[in-house]
Amino acid sequence: MTPKVLVVGAGPTGLTAAVELARQGVVPTLIEKRSEPSGFSRAVGIQPSSMDIFARSGVDAAIRDEAVVFQGVRFHRDAERVAEFPLNFDARSRLLGLAQDRTETHLAGAFRRLGGEIRFRTAFEALEEHADGVDVTFGGQTERFDCVIGADGVQSGVRSAVGISYEGYDLADTWSIADIYAPT
Repeated sequence: MTPKVLVVGAGPTGLTAAVELARQGVVPTLIEKRSEPSGFSRAVGIQPSSMDIFARSGVDAAIRDEAVVFQGVRFHRDAERVAEFPLNFDARSRLLGLAQDRTETHLAGAFRRLGGEIRFRTAFEALEEHADGVDVTFGGQTERFDCVIGADGVQSGVRSAVGISYEGYDLADTWSIADIYAPT
């Protein structure tokens, strides 16, 4: 019998999990509290190990076609450049840059081609674990699943519901990300 799986969160992590499950014949229910895909970058770096995972579903080719290869890194504090160094990786281990919303678009397309759908405007509300499954409430309904994957970010409701603390930390400074073309 095919397990019934819920993935909470349609960012890159949740979409990758959903695609990989669907490739194995387990098309999960994928819920996302946002009303639509984000149009913001939020993150851009794609590691070689992620590209290895994307290769399994064929998403890697579309990402490589659209991404840029990071040649180096410059750090600024206010207007002053404080550090700069090249990223001299071999062709196999290059760090790629693609706005997160574009990566999500490619992954969502792969998920749909594998028979999945993203249920937007569907927020995770609660879960209750049992010996034979997990009752999950989302969108005002409760449904039983064999497995739940929490990919709902740093403020994860799934992680909170099962009592797993977040081991990360906040940076004290103000940070921003922007999509710009800045020739040297």
